[in-house]
Amino acid sequence: MLNKQQINALGMIITVAHSKGGVGKSTLVWNLAVMLHNFGVKITILDLDFQQTCSMANSIRTNQGVPPLNVIEIDDEVELQHYFNEWNEGILLVDIGAGDNALYRSAMIGSDLLITPLKPSSTELLGFKAFVQILEELDSPEIKVFFNNIHSNATKFDDIKEMIWNEYENATFFASALRNRGNFDVTLGEGKGVSEVTKVGSKESRALAIKSNNEIIHLVREIFNDGMKNG
Repeated sequence: MLNKQQINALGMIITVAHSKGGVGKSTLVWNLAVMLHNFGVKITILDLDFQQTCSMANSIRTNQGVPPLNVIEIDDEVELQHYFNEWNEGILLVDIGAGDNALYRSAMIGSDLLITPLKPSSTELLGFKAFVQILEELDSPEIKVFFNNIHSNATKFDDIKEMIWNEYENATFFASALRNRGNFDVTLGEGKGVSEVTKVGSKESRALAIKSNNEIIHLVREIFNDGMKNG
């Protein structure tokens, strides 16, 4: 993977987007941000989600005496465009909420990399179809689909990948995925990322945290080797 100086030099904007709620956008943004922050990368989260999950997690983090991340709440397109125009160092992570509005669309259009978390199931394709309509209205930008909240034993996703391709041909896929072990929600509620709890708690919880942390590491490596600039 690129070192922190090389990542900072990218000045990269990454938006995690899906019009469906409950797919893990904020959890993904938060854990990516925590890991990169602790790696020494300049990180700013733009919290566009009306639920303000990342902002609340950061407040909890601050109240617990843990150094906070740089989280900025945005609800104005002019302010968003200012950040996009001025961003030239580090990683700007954008968390958008469920639904569809001009602010969310502006974030998707202006990003260098657009990540869409998706649970690999046929029922999830119903929500993805609505998101595809939005993408097509935005001239069909490339997206990187990231399988999230999957069963711990799931390993093969060829069938669901084909279904997604049939719906949206400008989708490619990360090889890494996040499995549902319950610890992502727990650590988020504590204002931490899974990368920060690998040495605390019971032996079982530490083992689960290590597995989850390794999955985040694999995703980060993919982003900064193969996933840059919508690649």
